[in-house]
Amino acid sequence: MKKEIITLSVTSSIAAAWLAAGALGIFNDEGLDSKAAQVLRNNGFDPIEVGGHGWHDCGRDGPFSTRFKAKAANGTVVGGSVCEGFLNGSSIKLD
Repeated sequence: MKKEIITLSVTSSIAAAWLAAGALGIFNDEGLDSKAAQVLRNNGFDPIEVGGHGWHDCGRDGPFSTRFKAKAANGTVVGGSVCEGFLNGSSIKLD
């Protein structure tokens, strides 16, 4: 019984650290910026400027977000965030 409680505690601590790191933008490095740019290109945005963490931009769509500014296919310049979660794909949230 005691061993199960310790294992649960360690697992909970690791999960909490992972979520905190994502919320602080630690995983928002060059790799996520590149992925965000690729998601935007695949959806017709070009040219694209990416960078920075979008605090509270994504809600339930995932803890990882990358801010962007880009030109949409219709020529309008837009800004927003590319949101990524642990198990779901990416989504684009416009400001």
